[in-house]
Amino acid sequence: MSTSAGTAASAWTRPALFWVDTEGNLHTPELDAGVLASITRERLMRLVPVTEDENCKLGDVLGASELFLASSLREVQGISALDGLEYSCPGPVTSRVADVLSEHIEAEITGALSYEGA
Repeated sequence: MSTSAGTAASAWTRPALFWVDTEGNLHTPELDAGVLASITRERLMRLVPVTEDENCKLGDVLGASELFLASSLREVQGISALDGLEYSCPGPVTSRVADVLSEHIEAEITGALSYEGA
């Protein structure tokens, strides 16, 4: 989940990586870090406050209170351990983000909301 330069990136299967810092703020690597500009990542960026971190390091991610991956297939999936460290899984922020995304997708499916209305 890091590039050869040591910056944090998405996992190998390309879901988007998000982490919650110790103050409860949500982060993800910026697109220039080599992450996939996925539909799910874009939706989350529209729906919840997320900071795109420039040149974030693996240490930034390892110091998080919560970690999760987001993809079209899995939506939001908490990460319980990384590099021998354990994380709250799912933590309160991860759970809330999962609920918000699920509610949004359900509204799209039922026609109550279009994707552009995110």
